[in-house]
Amino acid sequence: MITRHVSALRRLALVALLLAPAISAAQPRRDRGEGAYGYGAGGAMGPALGQLGFGLFLALDIPPSGLDVGPRFTGELMYGLAQLSPQLRAELGGRLAYAYHSFSGGGGSQWILEMVPDLRLIFAASDRLAIYGDLGVGFAVIRTSVDFVGSASDTEATFQIGPGISYALSPSLNFLAELRFDFYTRSGDGTFIALPTVGLQWH
Repeated sequence: MITRHVSALRRLALVALLLAPAISAAQPRRDRGEGAYGYGAGGAMGPALGQLGFGLFLALDIPPSGLDVGPRFTGELMYGLAQLSPQLRAELGGRLAYAYHSFSGGGGSQWILEMVPDLRLIFAASDRLAIYGDLGVGFAVIRTSVDFVGSASDTEATFQIGPGISYALSPSLNFLAELRFDFYTRSGDGTFIALPTVGLQWH
């Protein structure tokens, strides 16, 4: 009985060995760099090399004292610039953002419009999860309005930096969450913190 079972197992193993090349050839081939979920061409890392990605963000903009917390709306366009290693990519693009704040206690308001070129380094922890850091230097138009007095506008340089995470909802759609610090050159404007910042990126 044991001899019969051993013989049957040998025949089954031989059949499996003969069929292995055919089964392997029948499997769908993935592009080089494509991960287990088929997300490697972009996925959590955003746009592939030479491709563009577009993102929309919503945040609470936390200002210095004297202003209330207000909404911040941001759109970004990013370009896959360079693959620095299998898991590390550089992206270059720009952000357009608008934030609005009321004076604490009333009496006026302030809005900010920014245009900031942006450099991003993004590290893939897996096909579907990545962490990144942003660095941007651009300019901002800040308009302040005081009730019964009038309005005044100023244009100044802005410096932005912050970390974030990216999670691939599908091969071409990512959920992003980040923390962003905005520094303005004019004395008295202080540091604004966009937290939380959440958004979607299409690529």
